[in-house]
Amino acid sequence: MNKVILMSCLVLCSFCCINTANAQIWIPDDIAQSTVLIERFRFQYPDDVLEDLDEYEDEKEEFIEATNDNLEKYNNRLDELFKGYRHNYKTVPISKIKELYPDKKQYRYVLKREVFFGKKKALNPTTKKVENKSYFAYRYFFYDRVTRKEYMPYYFSGTQWDQVERIVFWLNKAAAQ
Repeated sequence: MNKVILMSCLVLCSFCCINTANAQIWIPDDIAQSTVLIERFRFQYPDDVLEDLDEYEDEKEEFIEATNDNLEKYNNRLDELFKGYRHNYKTVPISKIKELYPDKKQYRYVLKREVFFGKKKALNPTTKKVENKSYFAYRYFFYDRVTRKEYMPYYFSGTQWDQVERIVFWLNKAAAQ
């Protein structure tokens, strides 16, 4: 019995370590040495986003319009959550980066956002059955202005604000190492 418990603990521990290590692959190693530029929410035309999803056009439009209708509120919330980041950052309209922050060494990394379409299994409370559910969300990724490299996107289930809080958590953790 003790061997089973010990083995279970080791497996669980190794799983947690693997997840922690993988969670930071999307963050540049030298993130704390740069002032990170955080893309602010901006107006988007629904037709310019994920053009090949005709079947989900109504859901896509609702998602984009919700953002467009709340730009100031969303950007204020973004600013508020990033105050928890312990290193230098600026929230900035993506179109103003070159003009406002030309020094690519000081302002090397940009945390960008893009609309993402996904499907997941979810419990339908009415039927009590697990069903496929489609959804729209944002996924975040770093862009290196020096090498012009895009890092792999960060995915996290939860609300969009839970996701931003987790990003700040992982950035603090990565910068402390």
